[in-house]
Amino acid sequence: MKEISKIFSKEELEYIRIKRPELVPMSVPSISEAELLTQPSLDQIIVEFLKQYEVNVEPRSVGKWNGWDTLSTLSLLSGIYSNANDTGNAISGGALNIAGGILFANRSNQINSAAQDWGTWKRWALDHKDFEQFKEQVIQSIEIHNEQVLGKFNQKIAIAKERNKRVKDALKESDAKEYIADLIRIKKEIEQKKNKKLAFAVLCVPFLITFFIVFVKLFSPPEPTEQQKKIEAISNVQKAKQILVDKGYMHTAKNLYLRAIRLDPNNESLNFDYVLTMVKHQYKIDDWGGTCFLSNWRRGGFIPKRGTRDEDYWYDLFEKACHMTWGKSRTNSFR
Repeated sequence: MKEISKIFSKEELEYIRIKRPELVPMSVPSISEAELLTQPSLDQIIVEFLKQYEVNVEPRSVGKWNGWDTLSTLSLLSGIYSNANDTGNAISGGALNIAGGILFANRSNQINSAAQDWGTWKRWALDHKDFEQFKEQVIQSIEIHNEQVLGKFNQKIAIAKERNKRVKDALKESDAKEYIADLIRIKKEIEQKKNKKLAFAVLCVPFLITFFIVFVKLFSPPEPTEQQKKIEAISNVQKAKQILVDKGYMHTAKNLYLRAIRLDPNNESLNFDYVLTMVKHQYKIDDWGGTCFLSNWRRGGFIPKRGTRDEDYWYDLFEKACHMTWGKSRTNSFR
């Protein structure tokens, strides 16, 4: 099928839609889309012929022809046997009793065995006086069907072409040409503006990246040295100790200590000073015969989460500090 978009341009379709809505373009069907029937093979015709006599045999490789249902629906094969008046072969009520040779006057085992012999039944069908008529009827019926389908398809094609011819004639008018030319010009101007903006953006991106890098380097504070980090860590420890003395804010002091540990993570003295300070402060405010629970230090967020040390390392420090401050008998080592 040839789509409308391949017959008319976007601008032409836009003109028709706005200015001439009574003209409706149509896609043009293709003959290749027609559902035509192919001719069956000779064996396929023989198989169908034998079925008319209640003989259901076929060679293994014959395959199924998919046109019988169509022909049956169209009643194109009706009346094929109306002239079957040969002696010993009479049709009554749609069933035929065959006599002579290997014809089955009854359903004996001998005849059933013969029915399995495809070669025998194929020769019988070819020699049957009605087979040629049946074959010709099948072929002619398919040709008639295909002619009808092609006729309808050609009619649809003619209608579509005629409709599109009227559309093309309308597009040749001066008003249509002027309108379409304006649409093309406007579209071209929009595309040019887009291309200019894109080119400008491409040129500006490297400049902006360079400017940003220079700006960051000029105005961002320099990365502190290791010595400066150690000095800042000491300052945080001093503030933490002073807060504990002045106000007793344990969690504020804890946060200051943790900040100092992040600045100087490998300072073993700093780590133990932090743990011992926290334990002693807890002992000071809770000296009524309580117990130093190691699990409380984890739940309270006293064990650093962003450090180079694992949790067992901090548990060992807290256990040591608890023993020193509370005594072993008042230290619960449950972790």
